[in-house]
Amino acid sequence: MFDITTDIVKTLFVNENNLPALEQFMLEYFRSSLENTVNDIMAYELTAFLDYEKYARSDNANCRNGSYSRKIDTKFGSITVKIPRDRLGEFYTSFLPKYKRRDELISSPNSRHAKQLNLEVLLGGFLYGKKIKIHYRF
Repeated sequence: MFDITTDIVKTLFVNENNLPALEQFMLEYFRSSLENTVNDIMAYELTAFLDYEKYARSDNANCRNGSYSRKIDTKFGSITVKIPRDRLGEFYTSFLPKYKRRDELISSPNSRHAKQLNLEVLLGGFLYGKKIKIHYRF
């Protein structure tokens, strides 16, 4: 995961030619953050299903059984999701439906959000006194 520091952002804003680099950096930052968040949510979902924390002893016959990977296409790029499994095969995540490989916003032709990512909104409009208006078209 990336750490956005003041020095990184200042370096990217030194001149206007760095705006494509900033756009690429922000997209990669959001993509990696989304990937980590989805993986954390699904790990927590398995913990709630099994009703005990990882590495804790339990009298439950069902236990963790690793995970399998799935690639999901999102508007920030492809993410790799680790879907946890249980020993008895009873766990199914409700967060990510089976066979889902694409974010609905991208596959929906009517969604204007999927066609254009406005980083001005994501960054809050102003950063270091410069107004940012970057549009990323998919």
